[in-house]
Amino acid sequence: MFYCILYNSGSKIRIYPKKSAFFYATIFRLTLFLHYSTLCSFKLCVLTGYMTKRELRIWIKDLRKKLPAEYVKTASEAICSNLEKLPRFADSSVILFFWPLDGEVDLRPLIEKCFQNGKTVLLPVVTGPSELELRRYCGPQGLVDGSFGVMEPVGQAWTGNVGFIVAPGLAFDAAGARIGYGKGYYDHLLEKHAESFTAGVCFSRMIVESVPVEPHDKRMDLVVTEKDMYKILN
Repeated sequence: MFYCILYNSGSKIRIYPKKSAFFYATIFRLTLFLHYSTLCSFKLCVLTGYMTKRELRIWIKDLRKKLPAEYVKTASEAICSNLEKLPRFADSSVILFFWPLDGEVDLRPLIEKCFQNGKTVLLPVVTGPSELELRRYCGPQGLVDGSFGVMEPVGQAWTGNVGFIVAPGLAFDAAGARIGYGKGYYDHLLEKHAESFTAGVCFSRMIVESVPVEPHDKRMDLVVTEKDMYKILN
C-alpha cells in the first residue's frame, strides 16, 4: 500500500488508495498529470515506504514512459559526466556497463569513449532464466540483437575480475537499495561479483523514499543521478 501527498501553496491533500487496479491506474495518471502539467503549480511527492515491489514497479514504469525525450538525453549526458568524475571509475581498467532499454539512462556515448580510451568495456548477455554472461565490447560492429530488444556483444565470456559495475534499476533510494524488473538477473550477477564496486544509475525522478528490500538484495556502493551522488556508508 502507499499514499501520495500533493502540495499546492503550502497546503496538502492526502489520497489513500483502495485495493483495486482501476483505482491505482487512476491515481497514477492523476499524479503524473500533476507532475508534468505546465498548467498547474502542484509539486508532487510520492511516499513509497508503503509500496510493495509490484506496486513500485508499476508506478515507476508508468512514470518513465512520460519522461520527455530531451530530459532523458540531457540527464543521461549529466550522469555520464558524473561517472567520469569518480576517481574509482577513472582508476578502473575493467568496467561493466549496460545497453539501455527505452527510457533508461543512455550510457552509449560513455561506453564508446571508455572503449576508445583503452579500457576493457563489458556488457551483459542473457544466457538463461535469471542468468547473465559478461562479454567484451569491441565496437558497435560486434553487437547483435539480443534478449528484450537489447544489443549484446558476440564473443567469449569474460571470466576475469570486474573493477567497476554500472547497474541499471527502475528505482533506487538514498540508502542504496535497488529495484529492478523482477527477473533476478542483476541479483545473481551482483552476488557473483560481490567484490566489485557497484554504482547504480537512474534519473533523479526515480529516487524514491524507500525501496522494499529482501535479504538477498544487494545495496549499491553509490547511486548516481544527473543531480546528485549518494555515497552509501556500509
